[in-house]
Amino acid sequence: MAGLYRADTARIERQIDLAYAASRAFDRDAARFRLAWCEVPDALLVPLCDKADYLSASTALNRDLPLFLDITHMAAPLQRLTLFGGGEEMAGMAAEADAFDTQEILAFTARDEATGAAIAALRTNGRAPVAAEFQVLAMSYEELIADVVALKEEWDYLRSRSIFLKIQVLALAMIAFAAPFRVGKSLSEIV
Repeated sequence: MAGLYRADTARIERQIDLAYAASRAFDRDAARFRLAWCEVPDALLVPLCDKADYLSASTALNRDLPLFLDITHMAAPLQRLTLFGGGEEMAGMAAEADAFDTQEILAFTARDEATGAAIAALRTNGRAPVAAEFQVLAMSYEELIADVVALKEEWDYLRSRSIFLKIQVLALAMIAFAAPFRVGKSLSEIV
């Protein structure tokens, strides 16, 4: 049981770290793209700059995404196991994380027809580095979304299994309590 607990805890901590790293990478890539290419108006870059702004705003202003990342970091489902109630703050945070809906962030796509046309136009005009940099930004966003979805799935899996862990802990506590009496009875029967 301790091994399962440690493996489950390590798995969600790894997912949290991946989601945080993807979030930081996307923020860095979006800021770099906007500073490098969106300061000076350029008709070819307008669709890409608009998309970069839109994606950046969708992650920065989406209150639920950073909240979900913070809650899962502070309150992994199995890290603060309480057997007999208590932990109202933990329960509130867990309820907020449970309510996080990944479908809302999946509604945004990093690449669409307008961005595809802008990338093709930039490549034909000899500005392939700009197109490549936007593709890096799009991949960072897609990685962020994939990591957040995986974290939410891991969170849901562990939350659904936490009742079994509580039952196992309770059973072990009962066995630990009863074992000395059973050993004593066995010794008295032998003597």
